[in-house]
Amino acid sequence: MDDLSHTAAALLLGAALASPPLPAWAESEPVQESLKEQATETFYAALDVAVLRPGGLARLTLGSLLLIPSTIINVIGLPFGRDPDVFEEDIESYVLDPARFTFQRPIGKDLTGF
Repeated sequence: MDDLSHTAAALLLGAALASPPLPAWAESEPVQESLKEQATETFYAALDVAVLRPGGLARLTLGSLLLIPSTIINVIGLPFGRDPDVFEEDIESYVLDPARFTFQRPIGKDLTGF
């Protein structure tokens, strides 16, 4: 019997030493929320740099190319009652908005561009 009690005590001590303490199993709620927010911010920043910024640069390039024909069409249509402010609107939508979205916006913020 003495041998059995020593074996049981050794097994119990080994299990107690091998198992992690209970507080390490579950983190507190604020720590988990902080880690979730940090992971979300990191994901948005990576998405922004890898996908959205190159897309904004492509939109800026395409908008710059489309601005020339748009301006020519507006100049032709101007004598027939077109608003002269249309040039400012074209520059704003074809060039300035994509430039702000691509170069001035903080990384990972305002991902929609509006």
